Formats: sequence, structure tokens, C-alpha cells
Amino acid sequence: MTRPLVVTGAVAVVSTALLALAVGGGWLGPDVGRGADFCEAPHGGWVRQPVNTLSNLGFVVAGLLVAGRAAHRPPDSATSRRVMPTAVATAYACVVVLLGPASAAMHATQTEWGGHLDMLSMYLVAGFAASWAWVR
Repeated sequence: MTRPLVVTGAVAVVSTALLALAVGGGWLGPDVGRGADFCEAPHGGWVRQPVNTLSNLGFVVAGLLVAGRAAHRPPDSATSRRVMPTAVATAYACVVVLLGPASAAMHATQTEWGGHLDMLSMYLVAGFAASWAWVR
């Protein structure tokens, strides 16, 4: 079953492309120094915090690994209650992938909207974890 990888891969490509367009086009607004006090020292140029921005690709890779794991396991009917169903694992993989570009939005631009995307992505991951724990 390749559906988890296809869905998560599409989310990774689209969200990363939108991030590149937003940063290049200045869609997220002016630099207000968001994250400048506790992150990498800002650099001039297109990407304000290059190391922090690029390190967020790790979340994209992690999400794709989760999707790969979900794609190569037995069908849901053969799994126990402790194992996350494939559809839920795919949704989780997508949330993890989105954490990368959303956090990179803040580090690349230091804008207010970039900061909001960064916080939203963290709330999504935490909300997903809490929801799954409650359902289980």
C-alpha cells in the first residue's frame, strides 16, 4: 500500500513549494524580528536564519518516514488496538511534515505570520498527540 507515502509526499511538496513562494514573494509580511531573541542570529538576505530554516527539513523527512512505515505494514484488520490505523498514521505523518515548512516560515522570515505558522504547527502536533492518547 503506497497511499500514505503518496499523500504525505504531496503534502511535503506542496507545503515546501508554498513556503518558498511565500518567502520569495514576501507574502508573510515584514521582518519584525520574531524569534531573533532566542534563535540563530539573523543574517541579511533572503533567509534570515539559514541554519534553523534548513534544519526544519528534518521534520519533513521524519513525516515521510512515518508514512513509509504506515505504508509497509499489515492491513488495519490484522492490527491490535494499540497500533494506530493506517489512515490515522497518514494524518500524523502529514502533521509532522507540516511542522517543517511552518517552523521554517518563522526562521526564514522572522515575520509575525511566520511566527503564527510556527506556533500553529506545534499546536497541531501536540493536539494530535493528546487526541490520540485520549482516543486510545
